[in-house]
Amino acid sequence: MNGIVTSEGLVYIEPHLDKIWHLKNYSELSKNAQYKLPSLGQVYIEDIKILFRY
Repeated sequence: MNGIVTSEGLVYIEPHLDKIWHLKNYSELSKNAQYKLPSLGQVYIEDIKILFRY
């Protein structure tokens, strides 16, 4: 998954399925946590890597 900060807040993109979504209040995903995502189902976040900040 990829994330980007927009004018609304933090939005995530699943690049293989082209699905765009966000958590409640545009909050960040947490490492070692499970989420039920709309139209993606249950996912487990094993690691988070930030490539650059602006």
